[in-house]
Amino acid sequence: MPSGSDSQAGQLYADGRYAALNPGWHVRDSAWKAEQLLEMLSRHGLDPGHVVEIGCGAGEVLAQMKARLPADTRFEGWDISPDAIGLARRRADARISFHQGDLLADSGGGYDLLVAADVVEHVPDYMGFLERLRTQATWKLFHFPLDLSVQSLLRRDRLLRSRRELGHLHYFTRQTALAALVDSGYSVIDHAFTSPSLDRRCLRDPLPRLLRPARLLLYRIQPDFAARVLGGFSLLVLAR
Repeated sequence: MPSGSDSQAGQLYADGRYAALNPGWHVRDSAWKAEQLLEMLSRHGLDPGHVVEIGCGAGEVLAQMKARLPADTRFEGWDISPDAIGLARRRADARISFHQGDLLADSGGGYDLLVAADVVEHVPDYMGFLERLRTQATWKLFHFPLDLSVQSLLRRDRLLRSRRELGHLHYFTRQTALAALVDSGYSVIDHAFTSPSLDRRCLRDPLPRLLRPARLLLYRIQPDFAARVLGGFSLLVLAR
């Protein structure tokens, strides 16, 4: 989980509580997530030689990217959680290394691409975090869960459950996620909605299965409206 968080919030990831609530560290979603990241890189013809992921968790996103990027691409994963890094190091090899610690404090930067996938919402001072990340790499890929929607507001405990079980401290819409990046000094190059709820392969829970037809229809008509009303979307952003 994220580096750069303060000591109290960071304890959720360092003391084993997050691992107890999420023992798989979301590995089952990693192939889908890596697919979205790689598609954005391909769309812009980007071929980074040195990739770093902050809040890498169990490291499966980087492992999936390694399988699709050139053989000379190097990868680093950073996370403050010993539980996550313990899992990630099982995936280490000559091309991928994993580090327990704070990327912003312990790394010299100079990367071609920084990946922050489902990380920003966990960090108490997320604006300061974004500002400090900006100089670490030439290109940045962010993935923001868009927790704020009409559906999430109508479901009484939805946002608080994300806070308790996933450590989400901030809740974004497309507009606020993009504004946070611009206000932190980034140039937004491209962005796109992503949603495992639109992919039959990712549908495991009853509610997403029930909502899929309406979500898919509305998304085809007006993507932003679908995200704001029905929820279940994230935002992938390529920035410099």
